[in-house]
Formats: sequence, structure tokens, C-alpha cells
Amino acid sequence: SGRFFANEFHRVTGVRPSKYLREAQLERARFLLRTMDLTINEVAYAAGFGRRRSFFRAFSRATGVTPRKYRQSATCSREF
Repeated sequence: SGRFFANEFHRVTGVRPSKYLREAQLERARFLLRTMDLTINEVAYAAGFGRRRSFFRAFSRATGVTPRKYRQSATCSREF
């Protein structure tokens, strides 16, 4: 069952499946923002977010900056 899986996943990894998935999505988004020339919307969908708004909210909460500002700072870091 789903509950059994969630409990076992948490027991083994120490993280809830939903949090693990969200972290994987955000890591994918950070990678895409740093390396690909995609629009922010394309990054959101490629990272597995169904809605642009949920991506912006989750990304901003996790990083403290908007996806656009993250991309700008990552781009500046690569140039030096």
C-alpha cells in the first residue's frame, strides 16, 4: 500500500517520499537553470512541476531567490 511504502521509505532514508521528490525536482531545476537555455516555464515543467506558480513558490522558499535571480547569479559565477 501507499502508506506502507511511505513509512518504509521514511524508515530507510529518514526523509518522507514527498520531501525527497520535491528536493529532486528542485535540484533538477537548479541544474537546468545553470546549464540550459530554457525559459523559466520550460524549466518548471522539465523539473516536474505541474504549475508555474508552484515552481516559483517552492524554488523561492528553498533557495531564498527567484529562479530568474538564481540563473543570473549562476551565470555570473560561471563567467569568472
